[in-house]
Amino acid sequence: MTDPTDAELIEHARAAGWHEPEKAPEFLAAYRAAAAWIGTRPVPQLANVEEQQRQAAAECAHSWTTALDGDDNPARDHTGRTWDHCGICGTRKPAPAAVPDRPALDLLTEIYEELGHDHRAPGLAAALLDQHARALADRITVLGKARGWSTWAADYIHPDCEFVDTGEDVEEPAAPSVGDRYVKRAAPDAGRTVTVNRVWTADDRHTAVAYEWHDPRASYAGSACPLDVFTRAYRAEAAR
Repeated sequence: MTDPTDAELIEHARAAGWHEPEKAPEFLAAYRAAAAWIGTRPVPQLANVEEQQRQAAAECAHSWTTALDGDDNPARDHTGRTWDHCGICGTRKPAPAAVPDRPALDLLTEIYEELGHDHRAPGLAAALLDQHARALADRITVLGKARGWSTWAADYIHPDCEFVDTGEDVEEPAAPSVGDRYVKRAAPDAGRTVTVNRVWTADDRHTAVAYEWHDPRASYAGSACPLDVFTRAYRAEAAR
């Protein structure tokens, strides 16, 4: 018995009451996969093909692959998109669950309501979000102080802090001079003294600073960075 053509399959499907012609590519790919899994080509049984596919899917350990058309090219639906299906039983791979496009407070409130908290749900949801925001702000503060970075983001996130946006542009700090000595503000190597040995304008038109320090374990120890990074990490030796 020869394989039925795509046109024959579609005609049989229509005769069996199928009324979704725009899904013909999906139907053909699923039918051929199901027929191969069953081991027959049951054209006269097209009216029962959905039941056969359900049975095949229930018993199958799915192996997902791109669905192919009759020419072994990726099959495309009526929107022109390809899709994955099980190469064994033909079941179309379920689409991933959509992430709800809703505010976090609404989602958490709904979850608490489903857990049976009812009228307490809004307060519990708000408290949980605030707790998370405080923890995140604390982490930003600790890291910022350790690295000598600005921690304005912590004030912006923290629910108990008032954040004031001045709207002013941040000016580049005054550049040091070659020979100036600076002290590391925080760990690691807090208190280490460095000497500026070069100041120049980098390719991005911002000032850069090179500096060095004494390290008995090395013949030379030094580094370089943008001026704003340098001034956050180091203070002038005379400044306290």
